[in-house]
Amino acid sequence: MSPRTKDPRAAAGQQARRAQAAWGELPGAQKTLGVVVALALLVGAVAFVQWQRAPQLSPLFTGLSSADGGAVVEELQAAGVAYELTDGGATVLVPEEQVYDLRLQMSAAGLPGDDTGGYSLLDEQGVTASQFQQEVAYQRAVEGELAKTIGAIDGVEAAVVHLAVPKKDVFVDESDAPTASVLVQTRAGKTLDKGQVASVVTLVSSSVEGMLPEAVSVVDGTGTLLSAKAAGPGSGGGVEAADMTADFETRVAGDLQTLLDTVVGPGNAVATVTAALDFDATEATTERFLAPEEGVLPLSETTEGEQYTGAGGAGEAGVLGPDNIVVPNITVQGEASDNAYSSASKTVNNAVGKVTERVVSAPGTVERLSVSVVVDRDAVARTDMLALQDTVSAAVGLDAARGDVVSVTQMPFDVGDAEAVAAELEAAGEAAAAEGRQDMIWNAVLAGLVLLVVIITLVMGARRKKRSEPVDLGLYAPADDEPVAVPAIPAPRAEALPAAPDPEAAQLASLTSQRDEVIDLVDREPAEVAELLRGWLADRRSS
Repeated sequence: MSPRTKDPRAAAGQQARRAQAAWGELPGAQKTLGVVVALALLVGAVAFVQWQRAPQLSPLFTGLSSADGGAVVEELQAAGVAYELTDGGATVLVPEEQVYDLRLQMSAAGLPGDDTGGYSLLDEQGVTASQFQQEVAYQRAVEGELAKTIGAIDGVEAAVVHLAVPKKDVFVDESDAPTASVLVQTRAGKTLDKGQVASVVTLVSSSVEGMLPEAVSVVDGTGTLLSAKAAGPGSGGGVEAADMTADFETRVAGDLQTLLDTVVGPGNAVATVTAALDFDATEATTERFLAPEEGVLPLSETTEGEQYTGAGGAGEAGVLGPDNIVVPNITVQGEASDNAYSSASKTVNNAVGKVTERVVSAPGTVERLSVSVVVDRDAVARTDMLALQDTVSAAVGLDAARGDVVSVTQMPFDVGDAEAVAAELEAAGEAAAAEGRQDMIWNAVLAGLVLLVVIITLVMGARRKKRSEPVDLGLYAPADDEPVAVPAIPAPRAEALPAAPDPEAAQLASLTSQRDEVIDLVDREPAEVAELLRGWLADRRSS
């Protein structure tokens, strides 16, 4: 083995000892931080590897009902396929590479089942079905189709529809109107708003002949009545009337408050609106006839006349007496006279104009409006209250005929609580800001420590690598049988060696110490040592 060749095991052991020595020189805080960083990197690497090895999941079916979801899960468990449920059990996730195969298998098994109702029931009827069976099957089919349609609304998991359609009778002039009830089961965390409930009511009432929207009641899974059927048509009672009144008052008060904030400044005025709304639906029909216009020809005109002329004379006359016996009259002798009779009638049918007015009053008209505005007297001292009252009256549409009232007054506002709340909010904001700054400082310190550990680790690794690499000193490599010239080690200075009773032992210790220093110098500064040796060899060759 040449003198320049090093044993790998010895070099590895030397590097391990140096690393151990460098680790021992580090303070306790840096050691702890280094261990924490190493553990974090190890945990992150393990999590990354597990995430890479985990199968990618894709939706197999979405929007499943509870029954279909349970059947699909049973099939997956029987087949030993890993799955995951999301969206409250309505979505089933399976490995991405098995999606299409599993869909074909589920379809062959009849899943998800979608032929449990609707018009498919009519296909199962035979030719021997009675009229009653046909009517019941048709009603069940309509109910099933309506339930499927309602189930397609966002947020609806399942729906059940029941129709009550009176039987038609030819001997009855008027029959009861059909009614319907809808039970809606919403998904977890979902609720139906008023627009969706109105859509359900309109959908059901439009699907059945003669059914009015007021005859449809919608109930959720908790038993809460969502439609306004309990209030009756046009009555406007119940929760719907209260909501409409509150919405109207809030809208008017909001517009008025915006106006006041612009006029007297934000926070210097408060407006309150109270409204009485009429939710009774009324209908009135009025007919008026107009006088015929001049110059317009009549529609029809009829003239009738009668005339009679005859001669009169003396004659006998009598009257009937008792038992229908004619009692002769006294005969009067006189001169003959002429009798004449005439009559005439005329009928004219003129074109008379007719006006029919039908007025329907929609529920929700304003019966009475009360508005109260209070202005801060301390903040707004020079405000024309009369002008402000006129402005408020015009803004809310004051109608004195229906009894509306507007009141505008000045009062001092109690701002003690508001100031306390503002102070608390300011203190809370400052505390949150201080906490945020402290978190930022701690994060910066932690990041700096991590960066420092990384830099120290890189520097130490570079040094260890530099020390472990063989250094070509550029010296002459002698043959194996050629003697090697070792440079002479300079004698130590006399003042550097302490006095010893044994000169040989002292000289040996001095040589050993100098040898260790030279080895350490070669390890620390290999380039400078190589340059020094080149100089020595050049001096010896020149001599």
